[in-house]
Amino acid sequence: MGRLISFSGFDAYYSKTSIESSFVNGTILDTNILISLMYEVKLTHDEIVNFLDEKIVGNGISCYTNVITTAEFLNIFRRILLTEHLCDSIDEFSKLNFPKKSKYLIKRLYGEYKHRFDHEKKDIIFAESHLKQIRDTFSGSAHSGLKPWPELTQELLGDELEVVYKAYEKAGIIYISPNEDNQKHYFNKKMIWEDTIKISASSGLAIFDAMILNALQCSHFSFLITADADIAYATLANCEIKDVVVPDSIFKEMKKYNFKI
Repeated sequence: MGRLISFSGFDAYYSKTSIESSFVNGTILDTNILISLMYEVKLTHDEIVNFLDEKIVGNGISCYTNVITTAEFLNIFRRILLTEHLCDSIDEFSKLNFPKKSKYLIKRLYGEYKHRFDHEKKDIIFAESHLKQIRDTFSGSAHSGLKPWPELTQELLGDELEVVYKAYEKAGIIYISPNEDNQKHYFNKKMIWEDTIKISASSGLAIFDAMILNALQCSHFSFLITADADIAYATLANCEIKDVVVPDSIFKEMKKYNFKI
C-alpha cells in the first residue's frame, strides 16, 4: 500500500525522504487544501495555513497545482460566493430584490445547512443541485421588475471569482502542465486515461480524485497533500501510489479500516 503521513509525523518523514530520494523538492496541493488555504471561514483554515507555513514553505518546499485542482478550486469557490450572496438576501436589511419563492427556498436550505454545521461541522456551501433549484425559481429574463438569474449571477459573482483567482496566483502556488515544454522536467511519464482508470478501480475512487493521484504518479514529486479521506483510503488500498500527507484527523480516521499504517 502507499504511505500515509500525518501532519504531526511530517518532520520525521521529510528528514528521511529528503536524504534518500532524488525527487523534485515540491508537492502537489489537492483542491481541498487550496480551499482551506484561501477560504478563511473554513474550519480547517488555521490548521492548513500553519502546516504549509511551518512544514512546507519553512522547508523550502514549493507548492504546485494543475488543471484538475485549479478547475475544482474555482468551481467550489463559485459555489461559496453564490451561497454567501444568496444567503445575504434573506437578511431583513438586504437590498437584493428576490422573488418570494426564491427567498423561501434559500431560507429553508440555509436552515438545513446551518443544522448540519451545528451538529456535524459541515461547511455551509450549497450543493450544485440546490443552486439549480434556486436558479429555477428565477426568470431567465427581466420580469415584473425583478432581475433575471443571468443578470443576478453576473452581479453576485462579478469580478469576485477573478479576484479569488488572482489571490490564488499571488499565494505562490505554481501552476504546472505536462504540455508546457519548459515544465516537462516535472514529469516522468505521460498522463493517460488507462492509468487513471486503474487507480479508480483499485478502491472505487471518483475519477476526478483518481486524476489527481495519477498526476502525482506521473510527476517527479514524492508526495501530495490532501484533506480528502477518499484519496487517503485509495492511497492505502494501492501499493503503487506515492506518499500522501494528510491532517491528523484524516490519518486517525483511516485506522478504522484496518490498513497497516
